[in-house]
Amino acid sequence: MIWKPFLALTALALASTAAIAAGDGVVLSKDGSVAIATRPVTTYSPPGETPSGLVTIYSNMGKKYPKAPYFSNGGFAIYGPNNAAGYHELWDAVAFTSNGNHTVTRIQFAANIMSGTNEIVVALYSDVGGLPGVALKTWRMSNLPPFPSCCTIEAKSTSGIPVTDGTQYWIVFKTDDTNKDSGVIWNYNTTDMVDYIPFAQYCSADVGGASCGAYNDIWRAAGSLSPQLAFAVLGSD
Repeated sequence: MIWKPFLALTALALASTAAIAAGDGVVLSKDGSVAIATRPVTTYSPPGETPSGLVTIYSNMGKKYPKAPYFSNGGFAIYGPNNAAGYHELWDAVAFTSNGNHTVTRIQFAANIMSGTNEIVVALYSDVGGLPGVALKTWRMSNLPPFPSCCTIEAKSTSGIPVTDGTQYWIVFKTDDTNKDSGVIWNYNTTDMVDYIPFAQYCSADVGGASCGAYNDIWRAAGSLSPQLAFAVLGSD
């Protein structure tokens, strides 16, 4: 079953930007930022058990239903500058606030490959003025399942990254020189259709796509997002 609020939001987002068919069972908004799969999930790997003893610093992942930890058929897109769809380079970021003084050791997220090199850079950033600031840790994640697929992927840090109680941080999805042609979907969560989360985007129109206006090659605050994009931050005290 798909929630009516989600369908309404998706219809509004796609209609307001003149949705186009991307082919192979995927519909994109005109600016490419929103993707909806019109074909069923064909790849399914159940999410693994989270090791005991880890602290949940932030999570909107669904744990109760193993086949729906997130919404596998829709989400926001991340593009390298040479993506096959011809859109401008686009990165996405969402913020969370640490619920204590912890050390981050794992970031779980929901991402599918749509086109190009099967790789994405996931990073934990500090906050500077309400936007992603400095990368505290980056992971190069490959072998993403095809869009749409299920389930969760995990990035790990052996040494850990300290975070401070009450401080805002960012989870960033971006591309670099090794995945310039990537098109990746960061899926919506399934657990919270009410609360909003800070959202930021980085746009670069240097290669292809529409104009980024005054926000070319910089992060911009893109308002608050609901449904949220699916991720969890885990660690230790």
